[in-house]
Amino acid sequence: MNASVVTLAALIACAALGSVATAQPEGFKQHAVFKGIGACLGTVVGPGPEPGSERLYASHVCTGTLDIVATDPLTGKTDVFPSPVAGECGAWAVAVGADGQVYIGTVPTAHIMRVDWQQKKLVDMGRPSETEQYIWQLCLGTDKKLYGCTYPGAKLVRFDPATGKGEDLGRMSETEQYARWLAADDQGFVYVGVGMSQKDLVAYEIATGEHKSILPADQAGQGCVGVVRGTDGVVYADTGKWLKLVGWTATPTPDNQPPNKTGLQLADGRGVSYDGHTVDGT
Repeated sequence: MNASVVTLAALIACAALGSVATAQPEGFKQHAVFKGIGACLGTVVGPGPEPGSERLYASHVCTGTLDIVATDPLTGKTDVFPSPVAGECGAWAVAVGADGQVYIGTVPTAHIMRVDWQQKKLVDMGRPSETEQYIWQLCLGTDKKLYGCTYPGAKLVRFDPATGKGEDLGRMSETEQYARWLAADDQGFVYVGVGMSQKDLVAYEIATGEHKSILPADQAGQGCVGVVRGTDGVVYADTGKWLKLVGWTATPTPDNQPPNKTGLQLADGRGVSYDGHTVDGT
């Protein structure tokens, strides 16, 4: 969690750079601005521009605007999609929708954007919540809609690629600011890991819209709860101990066993990795 806080601070500084760069202390003169490849905040493998093709999509935080970099893992050919919204400098959330399109959730004003290969650009799909600044993660629910977790209202938002409509589903915590981690299972539930001051774990049932905390009392304390979807279609929570999440229940895994997870994979099962500069295959 400390790495996330450090990166968050850097991202806030990045967003503020443009506003402070012109305010020069007396006796100083700005000669140049250093620019380079921004940090990579998120990656996903998704469909490419031609049927059957694939790309590794990486979200890079930059001064002034964010870039989505799409690389063909077989040839190395790369396309760059800059943000169409001025001031959006990063996107932690990158996910593939049920329509096969790649979507991102941005900062600092929490837009949803879509990679459009026909127009060769990012398309702004709007803000699902007018109060939020960060969309930390996106995941695909069983209703074929995308769900996102936010800051500073610790909200759950929803976006329907079929209609282009976004929804604010409300706060998942009345006290915390960070709905930081998110994962959906195969049984119609979305799980939200909350913090950073006090840990919480919230289950949201898609069919009813009901949500409630399911964090066991003995797991409470300072910090944040991580959630991840396993290869078995079940969501697991990391509170310092691993919990298996089924419906409204959270039970310890045998011997604190972590879930099986897959990394970035192509459709044929080959793995790929990205270090912020280079795409490697396995």
